[in-house]
Amino acid sequence: MATNPPTKTTILDTFTTLVTNTNTVSLDLGATGRLNTNEDSSAVAAINELELGIRGTSNNLVATDLADFTANNIVSALNELDSDLHGSGGGNAKADLTTNAKAIVDGINELEVGIRGTSNNLVATDLATTANDLVTAVNELDSDIGARPHTNLTTTAKTLTAGVNELDSDIGARPHTNLTTTAKTLTGAVNELDALQGNVTMGTTASTITGAVREHDLELGTITSGAMGTNASTVSTAIAELDSDRDVLITFVEPKQAINTTATTVADAINEHEADIGTVGNLTTSASNLTSAVNELDTELGTITAGAMGTNASTVSTAIAELDSDRDVLITFVEPKQSLTTTATTLADAINEHDAEIGAASLNTSATTLRGAINELHTEVGTAISGDNLTTGNIGSSLNLLDSAVGDLANFNTDGSVSNRTNVVSAINSLADDISLLDSDGTVRDNRLGSLNDLDAAFVGAERDNFVAALNALRADIPLIYDENGTQLN
Repeated sequence: MATNPPTKTTILDTFTTLVTNTNTVSLDLGATGRLNTNEDSSAVAAINELELGIRGTSNNLVATDLADFTANNIVSALNELDSDLHGSGGGNAKADLTTNAKAIVDGINELEVGIRGTSNNLVATDLATTANDLVTAVNELDSDIGARPHTNLTTTAKTLTAGVNELDSDIGARPHTNLTTTAKTLTGAVNELDALQGNVTMGTTASTITGAVREHDLELGTITSGAMGTNASTVSTAIAELDSDRDVLITFVEPKQAINTTATTVADAINEHEADIGTVGNLTTSASNLTSAVNELDTELGTITAGAMGTNASTVSTAIAELDSDRDVLITFVEPKQSLTTTATTLADAINEHDAEIGAASLNTSATTLRGAINELHTEVGTAISGDNLTTGNIGSSLNLLDSAVGDLANFNTDGSVSNRTNVVSAINSLADDISLLDSDGTVRDNRLGSLNDLDAAFVGAERDNFVAALNALRADIPLIYDENGTQLN
């Protein structure tokens, strides 16, 4: 389970706490074997790999490299692009496009074929009109055809239909029963149309109806659905079709909406985004397109929240910075580059080695920690061990000195004068028994015990009056010795 606050170990903490904290940090970081990145030798290498995939060779923060976006992180930037392409709330190109193609690039290409045909030139280059866009060009053609009535026609009729019918009548037989006018003669039909339409001036270079029609025919080009790239096969229906497509395109592209790119046209903006995105073929993900690659990275990154990542930070970059800071603290505390004096070469093994050397037996002291128990024993021993033949504060040295002062049991007389030589007390009791058996004859006493005059000069005063006084003086010189449980040993 991840921890919210940083795991910290102070110099006063126990080895158990250090082990627990080390395991906690290890669990928070996770096992490197579970990393899905190519680099899985360490968390740092995996993070660097993700950083390279996200930022490329840039050393800037992601928010800095996203300077052309309002967003300052990858997820928000992608949402922003989605909103720019599909409008508020985003969308799906396949569902939103009304073209036969269901991808943005293919849809634009489809419209391009519908507008330019097989030409690779710009629309302005292919147009033979003064205008360099479709709407203005159509208006220009309408102006070239002229307003009604066409007073500049050289026919008697001053409208296109009547003029053509007049010419047809001049060319063909009369009466023209196919005329849609009431009159079935050219003159009557032209007069009828003339009365309805009035005079009109042609805007063509040609001054004759034939020349004007030819001029318009050349300007219009071949009028077939194949030549125009439309489903419609007439100019008016083709224009209506393009107008409908234009309305869809305007709704989709929103030309009046400001573009957040440096470029000011859709094509340049798409090229700019293409340059910002880079070559999709260079993706190092399993996915081969941008959306799937982002989804793949999103899956690898997991849920990006403070709770899910176990950090205070709620974004990847700040979480990494937080872990990096914690890692620096841990490195400072653990000092991984400092050589261990244990046989083990890793921190966990070194702690286990110390744990084995210390042992798992319970302490008999009031203190429950090793340091506390040593301090407790040190306080109990203290400076009580002092005096003749003793070393202050050193039990081992004092015992060795006392053993030397008391002597070796093996050195008791073996002539039978000391009947019990198992320990000093028994030996003294044995001598006491012998003394009680002594008669009043000083000769026997002196032979068995020795003369008081032979006592060492260190015995003074009343200590030389009798053997009891001498032994008591000797006893007083011997300090009391206790074992670790407080039991007196002498």
